[in-house]
Amino acid sequence: MKAPRCALLASSVLLAASLAASADEVRWRTLRSEAAGFVARVPGEPSYEYSREWTLGGPVAYHHYEVALARASFDIERFELPAAAVIFYSDEGLLDRARDDLMAELDARLEGEEAFALRGYPARRLRYSRPGVHSHPEESRLYLVGRNLFIVTAGPYDPASRETLVDPFFASFDFCLEGLAPCPAPPAPASE
Repeated sequence: MKAPRCALLASSVLLAASLAASADEVRWRTLRSEAAGFVARVPGEPSYEYSREWTLGGPVAYHHYEVALARASFDIERFELPAAAVIFYSDEGLLDRARDDLMAELDARLEGEEAFALRGYPARRLRYSRPGVHSHPEESRLYLVGRNLFIVTAGPYDPASRETLVDPFFASFDFCLEGLAPCPAPPAPASE
């Protein structure tokens, strides 16, 4: 027996309302990973993956944290590059290679790139799209800290989430590598 049309409409409205409500209920948390060497604010509970692969240049360790929401996805990856990589490539060469590999892996079209530095270490801002996959923008930040390559990504994301999710996520990221780039001191508590 078919459900009455008004019952179907009511259930559709309730489903849409519950999805909108859950999308607005973002629970930010500070993620500090000693193993991966970073601190960031993420809008949800992340999943974690670790692997170690052998390459011609030596072992590459890989840490990956991901938070997937209805309006956006957030990834923080750290690759511990083999020593040979930093011998044969300049910092800019390593960042170029990382950019090219990322675009090839995602089958993405690079739409903008900007070099910058974080605490004196070279970095890049990448904006790209994947027209064959979806119509939402994506962005990655590449940070090279010694032999450590961080790839911090937001996307695909709903453009309406830029100010409330994407910008705060990118602004909160910092690397914390023992002996190389220690974490900045936390802010002093506010006095009353």
